[in-house]
Amino acid sequence: MVDHVIPARKLFRLQVPVFIIQWNMSFLSDRTQATRLGFHLSTQLSINQSIVQGSGIGPILFILFIHDLKPLDILNYLLKYADDASLLCPQNSSTSIELEMAHFIAWATENIMSVSLLKTVELVSRRPNISNDLLPSVMTNVRKVGAAKLLGVHLTQNFTFSQHIDAFVTVCNQRLYLLAQLKRQGLDLSALNSVLTPLLPIKSYMHYLFTMDI
Repeated sequence: MVDHVIPARKLFRLQVPVFIIQWNMSFLSDRTQATRLGFHLSTQLSINQSIVQGSGIGPILFILFIHDLKPLDILNYLLKYADDASLLCPQNSSTSIELEMAHFIAWATENIMSVSLLKTVELVSRRPNISNDLLPSVMTNVRKVGAAKLLGVHLTQNFTFSQHIDAFVTVCNQRLYLLAQLKRQGLDLSALNSVLTPLLPIKSYMHYLFTMDI
C-alpha cells in the first residue's frame, strides 16, 4: 500500500543524494502484474503502489518509510517489525495508550496507510493482586485479551510462560510424529535431517503489549 511519492519525499528529507532517490523511484516505476491460472494469463495491469515485496531494496525502503513513526512520550516504546508494530506504555507514562493510538492512526492516515483494528489487541501486564481501580480503562474498538501471541511468543497478563511452553511442546510433538511416520516409510537419517531443519520451532524476541498491523 506504500504510495511511491511518499518514500521519495522522505528520502529527500533525509538528504539522500538525488541520483539515489531517482534510482529507487525508477526501480518502483513502470511495473505491471498479471495472474496466471493454468494456461490462462490475465491482462497486465500497472502497479502504482507497494515497494515490491521480496525485492532486495524493498525492506530498506519500508524501514525508511516508517522511520518517522515514533511514540509521543519518551517513556513509551514503539517496537516495529516489518508491517507490525507493538506499543508498550508503562503505568508511569504521562501519555496514555489512547493518545498513542490516536497518534499512530494519524500517522497512518497522513501516509495513506490503514490500521487493521481487527488484528489489534490490548494486553495489560500486571501483578495478580493489583486493584481493578488502578487498571486502565478499556479502549474503544480494540479487543482486550489476557494472552496474545507475538512473533512466536505467547505472552500473558501475569507474565507466566505455561501457555507458551504448552504450545511449544505441542509443536515439537507434531514434528516428532511426522519424523516417525517418515522413518517408517524408509527415509534415511540424511533425508530426515533435511526435513527436520526447516521444521524446528524458531525462537522469537519478546515484543509485547500492543500489536497493530499496518
